[in-house]
Amino acid sequence: MKKIRCMAALMVCGGVLAARAALLAGTPEGAPYAGRVAIGDYGFGAGYPILQARPFGTGSQDCQLVSVWFGSQLYWEGGAGALSLSIYADSGGVPGSPVAGGLALFSASAATVDQMLYPSSSLLLMANTTYWLVASADQSQGATRYWWNLTDSALFESALPGAGLPLARANDAGGWAAYSGASMQVAIQGTAVPEPATLSFFGLGGIGTFLLRGKRRRRSCSGAVRSYETLVYRTSFLEEERAAPALAECH
Repeated sequence: MKKIRCMAALMVCGGVLAARAALLAGTPEGAPYAGRVAIGDYGFGAGYPILQARPFGTGSQDCQLVSVWFGSQLYWEGGAGALSLSIYADSGGVPGSPVAGGLALFSASAATVDQMLYPSSSLLLMANTTYWLVASADQSQGATRYWWNLTDSALFESALPGAGLPLARANDAGGWAAYSGASMQVAIQGTAVPEPATLSFFGLGGIGTFLLRGKRRRRSCSGAVRSYETLVYRTSFLEEERAAPALAECH
């Protein structure tokens, strides 16, 4: 019985651990700085890049997008407009169209741009797929500009096998154009979605724990009933009253 309890506990703990967010893809800490790129049109004219995009790939499992983190790699320059981040599908090595629920998924302002950003709605990322994180600055409140630091390092970190961070693209009046050997620095967090068989395994662990609790409760109740029956015939009225609450919990 002790072995069964241990197995059930491990199943439940495994389910909790599986739900923790992991680094889906990110630029290594301390990656070399290779300049910066503006997001938004702040006095540079219509031909200057107004959208920035960073591709990332998922691993061998579907993932739930959890957060993005820039730290000091993304910062506000001026203006009152917010920064919006969307998730686009890949279209031949450039951003295609926003995936379902991926438009303006994250939003930041001058006060929050260096904080961990969380999506406004749930978004499932398919396994072995390339997506684009696209940034844009709202110009409806006046000219606004943010800066995104670049690196010439193609290295990346990931806690999920198969994820990657290719180099980046920018959008200007002529469409999407590649940066020459440079990419925007960012960390993208996700939670791997367990396979159906894994979910069943965790479900069995929960059922096992429930059955064990029920069995312990039945034992406790049986003991309470026996104790109460003994008290009825052998003890005083005061002791009967003390035993009654334990019996009541079993009904």
